[in-house]
Amino acid sequence: MNKIKKDISSIAQLLKKSALTLTAAAVLGGVIPGAGTLPVAKAAALNDGAAGNAAVTHLSVTHDGVTLRVSNLIYDRTRLFFVIERQGTNFPDDESVVITEGMEKNKKGKGYIKKPTLSIDGQELNGWGSFGDYPKIKNSCFYELGKKAEWPDQFELTLRTEVTGVDDAFEFKIPVKIDNKSILVKPNAVKKHKQFSYTVKELYMSSSTTRLVIDSTGKVPATSKQTGKYIASMMYYDIVDDQGHLLQQQNLPYFNSQPKVNYHIDELYSPVKGTPKKITIKPFTLTVNKKKWSVVGQTERSVGTKTYWRELEVTIPLDKIKK
Repeated sequence: MNKIKKDISSIAQLLKKSALTLTAAAVLGGVIPGAGTLPVAKAAALNDGAAGNAAVTHLSVTHDGVTLRVSNLIYDRTRLFFVIERQGTNFPDDESVVITEGMEKNKKGKGYIKKPTLSIDGQELNGWGSFGDYPKIKNSCFYELGKKAEWPDQFELTLRTEVTGVDDAFEFKIPVKIDNKSILVKPNAVKKHKQFSYTVKELYMSSSTTRLVIDSTGKVPATSKQTGKYIASMMYYDIVDDQGHLLQQQNLPYFNSQPKVNYHIDELYSPVKGTPKKITIKPFTLTVNKKKWSVVGQTERSVGTKTYWRELEVTIPLDKIKK
């Protein structure tokens, strides 16, 4: 346990200058896969609000020194997703922020967030949804619901939750509206190079966010500079529109471990400008010093030196898709 705490401390020092920092996410087989995001510029549309024109900018409630803020709300006709960020002091020394039934005996103290209750236009959604810690943003949790009813394109979402050690409940009323110009594409496009392959499962674009879902399998390719004490990171994915504009990824996860052979990627990016006829996905790896778990070329403004794999690029046409 002391070694784990020491490793977590060293990770925190490594990520101290990052734009966003996470706590250690998990312990797998005795290895702590690093616990953070590499420094990326914050996309204002993602940090201030949500997809679907949901008016959640600066939406927060404070009770007894604890502030909860709703962010990253997405309603794309297939799911409703949002993040609850927690702010305050003197919280328990625990990486988790959530508390569910059966956890009360093991989690003591002020600041644990209980599973919210949700209502759409006053009708409560009973027992639906996935709820848990959201390691991509420090001190936060998420709630996600698949579409299990004919929800309207526009509705008022009432979100109510409780926090341990706080008497008053936290309640939010959020107007949610589908962006009529949003695009949902499920191309199932596959690209393969050497032992590595990936499939573009879903691409969602609205006026305020872009969501990319990818499944990958196999060993990531490596260059001659990614040998010896250096290794290739997991595969990352840039998105570029037909004018060459690079979309800003909200979080770029980084792990202090060898890359796995299977990944399910579900990431948010800044919105596409205008109405592009196509977008291109450009996979890349970073070069990691496996002795220090440091990234070559990383600075406060850069995630590090990117190695793009042109053999894995895929272009998705959008001009023939019905809006």
